[in-house]
Amino acid sequence: MSRVHLKLKFLRLSRLGRERKIRGASIQAHPRPHPLQQRPQQALAHAIRFLSIDAIVRAQEGHQGVPLGMAEIATALYTRHLKFNPQDAAWFDRDRVVLSNGHGSMLMYSLLHLTGYPQFPIEEIQRFRELDSVCEGHLERPHGPANGIEVTTGPLGQGIANAFGMAVAEAYLNARFGSGLVDHRTYAFVGDGCLQEGIGQEMIPWPATCDWASWCCCGTTTASPTTAVPSCPSAKT
Repeated sequence: MSRVHLKLKFLRLSRLGRERKIRGASIQAHPRPHPLQQRPQQALAHAIRFLSIDAIVRAQEGHQGVPLGMAEIATALYTRHLKFNPQDAAWFDRDRVVLSNGHGSMLMYSLLHLTGYPQFPIEEIQRFRELDSVCEGHLERPHGPANGIEVTTGPLGQGIANAFGMAVAEAYLNARFGSGLVDHRTYAFVGDGCLQEGIGQEMIPWPATCDWASWCCCGTTTASPTTAVPSCPSAKT
């Protein structure tokens, strides 16, 4: 299956709820696929893996464990749950995704490319870790217009605290203005290294204590890179 076909599959399964034109083809956003259907998401997860590895090999540096281990988690999130619009990356009520283990940046770049964010064409993926490329070694939030990267991350555990702060802001705005205006969630991709840092451990108990349903951490362990270790203290389903 070609890269273009895999990209179109991602866009069909995303939950934008509107028509979008992809290279001249009109595609209607898809409802959640029936669990008894064949598993098209496995191909999408493999697309993340191969795109990430190709970029890392081309750059001759980078961290492959995160995109290899979290491909299924990311695919499920982006095709079944996440509320986003690639054509309006600054949309206020979008869901937020924070990659706390920022050294695995190719996971996020692959996702942004495959879901249609215009700032991440294949040419930028091919320039991973090159000077002036938008695909830097660690994620960096742009100084200009939004492009899908929510937070600059690098130090392990920092993204957990960043995501917690976003959840605090969402909870406050939701309480003040209501779900009609503010009703989004914050997801943090974390690694076991993030969970070993105090800055992350200090944040993790609070959502459960406050009974928040808009904050979710999920990640993998280094010892078993394909085993998900979700931590959603009070997450909606």
